[in-house]
Amino acid sequence: MNEENQMRKHLTNGGDDFIPKPFKVDELIEIVKNKIERFNKIKNVCSNIYTGNKTYFLHQINTPLNGILLPIDLLMENEHLEKEDVLKFYETIKISGERLNRATQNIMF
Repeated sequence: MNEENQMRKHLTNGGDDFIPKPFKVDELIEIVKNKIERFNKIKNVCSNIYTGNKTYFLHQINTPLNGILLPIDLLMENEHLEKEDVLKFYETIKISGERLNRATQNIMF
């Protein structure tokens, strides 16, 4: 196999990098340092989702979730609501669902 085929094979099998032999130790150390730095950046971004301001995070999720669950409970408990009231509950559920969707999208990105 030539070097290009080996590199392609290892990278398509999940390798993060390919260093052909012979290599210089200084280059290897620099590559490893860069990989560690990149890993730490990714780890910090992912951990901020969970270890950031938990109160803020919970508020962003719980507020719209409550805006969905409470009207659903009220609709289920009260069979004789006016059509206008039912429509207001539906509107509240829709708005809260959209808000929850935005919050989860913001958390992901």
